[in-house]
Amino acid sequence: MAALCICACGLSVYYVLEPPYNATVRDEDLSADEHYFDFTTDDSSNTNVLVFKGTMVYYKIYNNSSKLSTQVTSIKSANDEYSEDGYNKLVSYNYKPMTLDTGSLISDQGYDANVTIRLITEGYGDSIYTKGIKVGTNDSWGYAYRSNGDEFTSVTETLMEGLDEGDDNSGNYDIYKSDEDDDDSSSDGWYIAAFAVSYGMAADFSDTYYSELAYLGYLYLKYDDYIED
Repeated sequence: MAALCICACGLSVYYVLEPPYNATVRDEDLSADEHYFDFTTDDSSNTNVLVFKGTMVYYKIYNNSSKLSTQVTSIKSANDEYSEDGYNKLVSYNYKPMTLDTGSLISDQGYDANVTIRLITEGYGDSIYTKGIKVGTNDSWGYAYRSNGDEFTSVTETLMEGLDEGDDNSGNYDIYKSDEDDDDSSSDGWYIAAFAVSYGMAADFSDTYYSELAYLGYLYLKYDDYIED
């Protein structure tokens, strides 16, 4: 249950938020019908916490499965209950918030909402799966974008080839690229790992609050599977 902690000395106030739950952890090469992230917000526990605003999804793009695994393991190791240590480790690895049509926040719904996020439109013939976000009973919440505002289909083979190694490429800080000769590097697609987190902000904007993280797993998306809308 979400909590309010008050420290007597100096009357410091610290709010504790409950994390999202029921995530289907994606961790393998899946068919198009399963290429989405999903979880449930814990708005029912958090809605009465004064600072609670909603839920955010942080992500990072990799062309290397080993680097993804190493960083995700490190984040999960730091991810303690009622602690922001997992979140702090997450941002230290350059994970970025997904940008949504409504900003970067799935706002407090007042109830626990099932969330589905599909990043790209893909499929074949009569089996086309359209990108978009579903929140609770709202099947048309909008779309998810990279932190720079670009579509996820902007991650092309040409873009990846033009990046330097590492994750310090201007305008593409959400991408980690390793040497293409590395055995764990992919040449025909990319991985995206994601975490969901409950988020709060003080009324005077002086402090932000983050829950324990919920790991959503990762998707592997192939360049030639994109369907342009």
